[in-house]
Amino acid sequence: SPPRAMGVCIMANEDLLRLVETSGFVFRGKAVEHPIPEAEVGAGAANKAVAVAVEEVMRGTDVLRGLKGRDVIVISEHVAAIETAGECVFFTECISLGAQVVARELAHRQAAPATLREITEAISAAAERPLIERVRGAELIVTGHVSSVRVLEKPFPPKSEHDPHWAVARVAVRTVIKGRKPRGDIEILFASSDDIAWRHSPRLHEGSSGIFILRVMREHDEPRELPRSVYVAIDPLDFLPEDRLGEVRRGLDSEPGGR
Repeated sequence: SPPRAMGVCIMANEDLLRLVETSGFVFRGKAVEHPIPEAEVGAGAANKAVAVAVEEVMRGTDVLRGLKGRDVIVISEHVAAIETAGECVFFTECISLGAQVVARELAHRQAAPATLREITEAISAAAERPLIERVRGAELIVTGHVSSVRVLEKPFPPKSEHDPHWAVARVAVRTVIKGRKPRGDIEILFASSDDIAWRHSPRLHEGSSGIFILRVMREHDEPRELPRSVYVAIDPLDFLPEDRLGEVRRGLDSEPGGR
């Protein structure tokens, strides 16, 4: 059977990667003496809570990265093991971001050098995976610049309050990274709406320049009146600055069979 550390089975890389991806807050720290008021963790949960001093935030939001040097209350089924373990890496999800931060443990591993390297690699892989998957699914990846933009006529009444306000950008292609080289300029459909539903969608303007990670329109895609030769850019990763070209190429290299 696989070796065990801290009562948690040492995971294969793919299992570790999945754990990282499901953990909103991954940090290195050590249990400390700290009174835990029942009001902070809920009635009956104090015996499942341990205070941990955060020494390094390895994965988390900007707010969570500011917790270095502070104590976090960790809700765990392994309190006794954590209290005697020394320095560990905690895989958690935050359940309270008030004056006292409370996180629920998904797993923890002792912070041995080899383990830290493995976790760091998994965190890097998790950060790159969305782009890798977007690159793998793309039918065309190019660099270029937007030469013009036309906004399509809006339906009246709007189909929903979150109408995308479709627009089409004409893009002059400079280099082709993936796919067949187009004969001339290409057209890209994008959402020009400022609505919250589209706030992360790429905004293309005349003069915009960068990397376009594209798919063609499908048979049943809206708007129906556009030719199916038009490409689509609606995912946050579909338009990137050119300084991320190295990441895109690494994504291509990771495809089965390479580029």
